[in-house]
Amino acid sequence: MRIHVGKIAGKEIEILDYLSDDIFTFKIKKLDLKAKEESWDSYQKRINQDFNNPTKSLENEIHFKKYDKIGTQDELIKINLNHVFDSEFYITNGQKIISVLKNDDSYILGLHDYNFFTGYLIPHISMNKFSLESFRFKSCEIMEQIESFATGILSHISIQRIPIENNFIEIKNAFKKYFVQYQKDFFIIDPSYPNKSIDTQFEKLLIESGLKQAKCCINCKNFKSITAGHLTNSKFNGKCDIIKEKLPDLKYPITFMWNWCQSFERIK
Repeated sequence: MRIHVGKIAGKEIEILDYLSDDIFTFKIKKLDLKAKEESWDSYQKRINQDFNNPTKSLENEIHFKKYDKIGTQDELIKINLNHVFDSEFYITNGQKIISVLKNDDSYILGLHDYNFFTGYLIPHISMNKFSLESFRFKSCEIMEQIESFATGILSHISIQRIPIENNFIEIKNAFKKYFVQYQKDFFIIDPSYPNKSIDTQFEKLLIESGLKQAKCCINCKNFKSITAGHLTNSKFNGKCDIIKEKLPDLKYPITFMWNWCQSFERIK
Protein backbone atom coordinates (compact mmCIF):
# COMPACT_ATOMS: atom_id res chain seq x y z
CA MET A 1 0.00 0.00 0.00
CA ARG A 2 1.41 3.38 -1.01
CA ILE A 3 1.92 5.72 1.94
CA HIS A 4 1.17 9.42 1.54
CA VAL A 5 2.64 11.96 3.95
CA GLY A 6 1.78 15.64 3.89
CA LYS A 7 4.10 16.89 6.61
CA ILE A 8 7.43 16.00 8.20
CA ALA A 9 8.24 17.55 11.58
CA GLY A 10 5.34 19.92 11.08
CA LYS A 11 6.75 21.16 7.76
CA GLU A 12 4.66 20.77 4.62
CA ILE A 13 6.35 18.66 1.98
CA GLU A 14 5.85 18.16 -1.75
CA ILE A 15 6.19 14.55 -2.88
CA LEU A 16 8.06 14.62 -6.19
CA ASP A 17 7.97 10.97 -7.18
CA TYR A 18 7.50 7.47 -5.80
CA LEU A 19 10.40 5.09 -6.39
CA SER A 20 8.26 2.33 -4.83
CA ASP A 21 5.25 2.17 -2.52
CA ASP A 22 7.66 2.60 0.44
CA ILE A 23 10.16 5.12 -0.99
CA PHE A 24 9.56 8.61 -2.33
CA THR A 25 11.46 11.78 -3.16
CA PHE A 26 10.29 15.07 -1.68
CA LYS A 27 11.03 18.73 -1.08
CA ILE A 28 10.22 20.77 2.01
CA LYS A 29 7.81 23.60 1.22
CA LYS A 30 8.35 27.13 2.51
CA LEU A 31 11.46 26.30 4.54
CA ASP A 32 12.43 29.47 6.41
CA LEU A 33 15.66 30.85 4.96
CA LYS A 34 16.78 31.76 8.48
CA ALA A 35 16.11 28.28 9.88
CA LYS A 36 19.68 27.03 9.45
CA GLU A 37 21.12 30.19 10.97
CA GLU A 38 18.74 29.95 13.92
CA SER A 39 19.69 26.29 14.47
CA TRP A 40 23.37 27.21 14.44
CA ASP A 41 22.76 30.05 16.94
CA SER A 42 20.80 27.65 19.16
CA TYR A 43 23.67 25.16 19.06
CA GLN A 44 26.19 27.89 19.96
CA LYS A 45 24.13 28.89 22.98
CA ARG A 46 23.79 25.32 24.21
CA ILE A 47 27.50 24.49 24.12
CA ASN A 48 28.10 27.49 26.38
CA GLN A 49 25.64 26.50 29.09
CA ASP A 50 25.58 23.81 31.74
CA PHE A 51 22.03 22.61 31.19
CA ASN A 52 21.38 20.36 28.17
CA ASN A 53 24.89 20.89 26.79
CA PRO A 54 25.34 18.57 23.76
CA THR A 55 29.16 18.63 23.79
CA LYS A 56 29.80 15.42 25.74
CA SER A 57 27.35 13.37 23.70
CA LEU A 58 28.74 14.71 20.41
CA GLU A 59 32.33 14.16 21.56
CA ASN A 60 31.53 10.53 22.35
CA GLU A 61 29.99 10.00 18.91
CA ILE A 62 32.93 11.72 17.18
CA HIS A 63 35.42 9.55 19.07
CA PHE A 64 33.49 6.28 18.60
CA LYS A 65 32.96 6.81 14.84
CA LYS A 66 36.41 8.43 14.31
CA TYR A 67 34.88 11.62 12.91
CA ASP A 68 37.77 13.62 14.39
CA LYS A 69 39.74 12.75 11.23
CA ILE A 70 37.08 14.55 9.16
CA GLY A 71 36.58 17.76 11.09
CA THR A 72 35.99 19.49 14.41
CA GLN A 73 32.68 19.26 16.27
CA ASP A 74 31.61 22.67 14.97
CA GLU A 75 32.60 21.78 11.40
CA LEU A 76 30.62 18.53 11.56
CA ILE A 77 27.54 20.31 12.90
CA LYS A 78 27.75 22.78 10.01
CA ILE A 79 27.99 19.92 7.49
CA ASN A 80 24.98 18.27 9.11
CA LEU A 81 22.99 21.52 8.95
CA ASN A 82 23.92 21.97 5.28
CA HIS A 83 22.48 18.56 4.44
CA VAL A 84 19.29 19.18 6.42
CA PHE A 85 18.54 22.69 5.18
CA ASP A 86 20.32 23.19 1.83
CA SER A 87 19.67 19.96 -0.08
CA GLU A 88 18.01 20.03 -3.49
CA PHE A 89 15.61 17.29 -2.40
CA TYR A 90 15.34 14.26 -0.12
CA ILE A 91 14.48 10.57 -0.42
CA THR A 92 12.88 8.58 2.39
CA ASN A 93 11.24 5.33 3.47
CA GLY A 94 10.03 6.81 6.77
CA GLN A 95 12.89 5.19 8.72
CA LYS A 96 15.87 6.76 6.96
CA ILE A 97 16.29 9.93 4.90
CA ILE A 98 18.84 10.56 2.16
CA SER A 99 19.68 14.23 1.56
CA VAL A 100 20.76 15.19 -1.98
CA LEU A 101 23.07 18.22 -1.72
CA LYS A 102 24.26 20.01 -4.89
CA ASN A 103 28.03 20.41 -5.13
CA ASP A 104 29.20 22.08 -8.38
CA ASP A 105 28.56 19.49 -11.11
CA SER A 106 27.71 16.60 -8.78
CA TYR A 107 25.47 15.68 -5.87
CA ILE A 108 26.56 14.64 -2.38
CA LEU A 109 24.26 12.10 -0.72
CA GLY A 110 23.99 11.88 3.06
CA LEU A 111 22.16 9.18 5.02
CA HIS A 112 20.19 10.30 8.09
CA ASP A 113 18.23 8.66 10.86
CA TYR A 114 14.63 9.80 10.23
CA ASN A 115 13.90 10.81 13.83
CA PHE A 116 17.11 12.79 14.30
CA PHE A 117 16.72 14.45 10.89
CA THR A 118 13.22 15.66 11.74
CA GLY A 119 14.55 16.82 15.09
CA TYR A 120 16.93 19.20 13.32
CA LEU A 121 13.94 20.85 11.64
CA ILE A 122 12.44 21.77 14.99
CA PRO A 123 13.63 25.09 16.47
CA HIS A 124 15.74 25.06 19.65
CA ILE A 125 16.53 21.35 19.64
CA SER A 126 19.33 19.97 21.79
CA MET A 127 21.53 18.75 18.88
CA ASN A 128 23.12 16.14 21.12
CA LYS A 129 23.45 13.74 18.19
CA PHE A 130 24.21 14.06 14.48
CA SER A 131 21.31 13.17 12.21
CA LEU A 132 23.83 12.00 9.62
CA GLU A 133 24.75 8.36 10.15
CA SER A 134 28.11 8.88 8.47
CA PHE A 135 30.26 11.76 7.22
CA ARG A 136 31.62 9.59 4.43
CA PHE A 137 29.37 10.61 1.58
CA LYS A 138 28.32 9.13 -1.75
CA SER A 139 28.94 11.35 -4.80
CA CYS A 140 26.65 11.06 -7.84
CA GLU A 141 26.41 12.92 -11.14
CA ILE A 142 23.07 11.84 -12.61
CA MET A 143 19.62 10.99 -11.28
CA GLU A 144 19.93 7.31 -12.16
CA GLN A 145 22.95 7.03 -9.85
CA ILE A 146 21.10 8.83 -7.08
CA GLU A 147 18.02 6.64 -7.34
CA SER A 148 20.06 3.43 -7.62
CA PHE A 149 22.03 4.26 -4.47
CA ALA A 150 18.93 5.41 -2.58
CA THR A 151 16.79 2.38 -3.38
CA GLY A 152 19.67 0.07 -2.48
CA ILE A 153 19.76 1.62 1.00
CA LEU A 154 16.11 2.47 1.62
CA SER A 155 14.66 -0.83 0.40
CA HIS A 156 15.99 -2.35 3.63
CA ILE A 157 13.00 -1.61 5.86
CA SER A 158 12.71 -2.80 9.45
CA ILE A 159 9.47 -4.71 10.04
CA GLN A 160 8.44 -6.57 13.19
CA ARG A 161 6.42 -9.74 12.78
CA ILE A 162 4.03 -11.14 15.38
CA PRO A 163 2.90 -14.78 14.95
CA ILE A 164 -0.81 -15.43 14.60
CA GLU A 165 -2.37 -18.74 13.51
CA ASN A 166 0.36 -19.86 11.07
CA ASN A 167 0.67 -16.33 9.75
CA PHE A 168 2.08 -12.97 10.85
CA ILE A 169 0.96 -9.49 11.76
CA GLU A 170 3.52 -7.07 10.32
CA ILE A 171 4.31 -3.79 12.09
CA LYS A 172 6.40 -1.08 10.46
CA ASN A 173 7.52 1.98 12.42
CA ALA A 174 7.79 4.78 9.84
CA PHE A 175 7.13 8.53 9.75
CA LYS A 176 6.75 8.30 13.56
CA LYS A 177 3.65 6.14 13.15
CA TYR A 178 3.04 2.39 13.26
CA PHE A 179 1.66 0.76 10.12
CA VAL A 180 0.04 -2.57 10.95
CA GLN A 181 -0.83 -5.11 8.28
CA TYR A 182 -2.46 -8.52 8.49
CA GLN A 183 -3.10 -10.21 5.17
CA LYS A 184 -5.09 -7.59 3.22
CA ASP A 185 -6.10 -5.53 6.27
CA PHE A 186 -4.15 -2.34 6.94
CA PHE A 187 -4.21 -0.15 10.08
CA ILE A 188 -2.34 2.90 11.36
CA ILE A 189 -1.41 3.57 14.99
CA ASP A 190 -0.62 7.25 15.47
CA PRO A 191 1.01 8.09 18.83
CA SER A 192 0.95 11.85 18.26
CA TYR A 193 -1.11 14.11 20.51
CA PRO A 194 -4.05 14.04 21.18
CA ASN A 195 -4.37 10.36 20.27
CA LYS A 196 -4.44 7.67 22.93
CA SER A 197 -1.29 5.77 23.88
CA ILE A 198 0.20 3.19 21.52
CA ASP A 199 -0.63 0.25 23.81
CA THR A 200 -4.27 1.36 24.17
CA GLN A 201 -4.64 1.74 20.40
CA PHE A 202 -2.98 -1.64 19.73
CA GLU A 203 -5.15 -3.51 22.25
CA LYS A 204 -8.27 -1.94 20.74
CA LEU A 205 -7.07 -2.86 17.24
CA LEU A 206 -6.55 -6.52 18.24
CA ILE A 207 -10.04 -6.75 19.72
CA GLU A 208 -11.95 -4.88 17.01
CA SER A 209 -10.10 -6.60 14.15
CA GLY A 210 -10.41 -10.12 15.51
CA LEU A 211 -6.66 -10.50 16.05
CA LYS A 212 -6.68 -11.51 19.73
CA GLN A 213 -4.89 -14.75 18.80
CA ALA A 214 -1.69 -12.79 18.18
CA LYS A 215 1.22 -14.31 20.10
CA CYS A 216 2.83 -11.34 21.83
CA CYS A 217 3.49 -10.12 25.35
CA ILE A 218 0.46 -7.84 25.57
CA ASN A 219 -1.73 -10.97 25.15
CA CYS A 220 0.23 -12.96 27.76
CA LYS A 221 -0.96 -13.45 31.34
CA ASN A 222 2.62 -13.05 32.60
CA PHE A 223 2.86 -9.51 31.21
CA LYS A 224 1.93 -6.68 33.59
CA SER A 225 1.64 -2.92 33.35
CA ILE A 226 4.40 -0.87 34.93
CA THR A 227 3.19 0.45 38.28
CA ALA A 228 5.73 3.19 39.02
CA GLY A 229 7.59 5.96 37.26
CA HIS A 230 6.70 7.91 34.12
CA LEU A 231 5.46 4.71 32.40
CA THR A 232 2.85 3.95 35.07
CA ASN A 233 -0.03 1.83 33.67
CA SER A 234 1.72 1.58 30.32
CA LYS A 235 1.84 -1.73 28.48
CA PHE A 236 4.07 -0.40 25.71
CA ASN A 237 6.90 -1.64 27.91
CA GLY A 238 5.79 -3.94 30.72
CA LYS A 239 7.03 -6.29 33.42
CA CYS A 240 7.32 -10.03 32.87
CA ASP A 241 6.51 -12.32 35.83
CA ILE A 242 8.49 -15.21 34.31
CA ILE A 243 11.65 -13.13 33.95
CA LYS A 244 11.17 -11.79 37.49
CA GLU A 245 10.70 -15.32 38.89
CA LYS A 246 13.79 -16.73 37.19
CA LEU A 247 15.92 -13.63 37.76
CA PRO A 248 14.75 -12.27 41.14
CA ASP A 249 17.73 -9.92 41.47
CA LEU A 250 17.00 -8.24 38.13
CA LYS A 251 15.86 -4.72 38.97
CA TYR A 252 13.89 -4.12 35.78
CA PRO A 253 12.33 -7.31 34.28
CA ILE A 254 11.06 -5.24 31.36
CA THR A 255 9.85 -6.52 28.01
CA PHE A 256 8.09 -4.92 25.05
CA MET A 257 4.42 -5.46 24.24
CA TRP A 258 5.10 -6.84 20.72
CA ASN A 259 7.74 -9.35 21.87
CA TRP A 260 7.09 -12.99 22.83
CA CYS A 261 8.88 -16.10 24.13
CA GLN A 262 8.29 -19.85 24.50
CA SER A 263 6.69 -19.31 27.95
CA PHE A 264 3.83 -17.37 26.37
CA GLU A 265 0.48 -18.11 28.05
CA ARG A 266 -2.53 -16.54 26.42
CA ILE A 267 -4.92 -14.48 28.55
CA LYS A 268 -8.22 -16.33 28.70
